[in-house]
Amino acid sequence: MLLGNQLVQGAGQPLNHPRGTVRAMAADDQWPVCPECREPMEGVGLVLSRREGDGKRTCRAAWRCGNRHIWWQWADRPHEPLELCPMPELFNGNAR
Repeated sequence: MLLGNQLVQGAGQPLNHPRGTVRAMAADDQWPVCPECREPMEGVGLVLSRREGDGKRTCRAAWRCGNRHIWWQWADRPHEPLELCPMPELFNGNAR
């Protein structure tokens, strides 16, 4: 399984990796809810990007709710707020 840009064996099972031990999201962990309609969201993709603030190459995790609103966030900063995705059509979402 791919979590962010790291491989994990399965929910809650750590994988020893040269960059450190990682953990998959367990079934009881909270998934994000859509800031617009409050529906639960599902992960729909990753986009490799260069972050302007620090120049680091990292992924943006894209999330979609049942109403096809698309939000994303930096995969290495999961506790930061979701941002409106400027290209929702890439993830079969509604354009605003």
